[in-house]
Amino acid sequence: MPEPSPPAPLPSEPPGSSPPEGNQAEPGERPVRRTWRRASQPNSDAAGPGAPADPAQKAAAADEAARKARSADEAARKSRSADEAARRARRLPSAEATGWLRPLWVAAGAVLVVGLVVALAVTSVRLAHRDAVESTRSGALAAARTYSVEVASYDYADLAQSLSAVLQHATPSFKQQFESTSRALEPAILEYQGIARATVLQAGVAQSTGDQATVVLFLDQTITNARLRQPQVNHDRMVMSLTRQGGQWLISRVSLA
Repeated sequence: MPEPSPPAPLPSEPPGSSPPEGNQAEPGERPVRRTWRRASQPNSDAAGPGAPADPAQKAAAADEAARKARSADEAARKSRSADEAARRARRLPSAEATGWLRPLWVAAGAVLVVGLVVALAVTSVRLAHRDAVESTRSGALAAARTYSVEVASYDYADLAQSLSAVLQHATPSFKQQFESTSRALEPAILEYQGIARATVLQAGVAQSTGDQATVVLFLDQTITNARLRQPQVNHDRMVMSLTRQGGQWLISRVSLA
């Protein structure tokens, strides 16, 4: 009995292709029909689950990704804004925190201004007092220098004028004392033709309080008269007390040491 011829290829198989080994029908068996895929046909399962099947799905996926990116950028921007606001809040105190401090600042400023005004006033008073004290001392010292020369000097040829210069700068009490002493010395001065010239070497204010001052002076008194062969020089230390009356310093007391 002759062998049957092999069956013709199925229409679904590609022309010119042959079934794989092991799938050929044995003699007397019906061949198994298989469906073949073209090599160029894309396999939807090979792309993996969730992959877009068409351009519309791809566009939708791209839009979703862009939206998510924009959302992420917006969230980051808001986070940066919040961080910046927090930093500013830490640097600058809030209105609630500083509102109760304003009265204290105003009070502190007022106290500072008052303190400065008081300090300026005190300084001005002190300067005025110092100037007054210096004026008193300098005035008393200048007067004592002049008066001491008048007290220690005389000239028999014009004795009245010498005595008058002292009396016009004396207080009533000292004027009385000086006139009494001068009358006792006048006969001897006239008899021996006495002449005295005084020079102030040094002088200083020992005490000064308001209208009272005490001045210490060192003088050289040169005396000539008919009984002396050569001039006599006396080195005197004079203490003169002064009183200011009507803006003028007057002699209130004189002593020699």
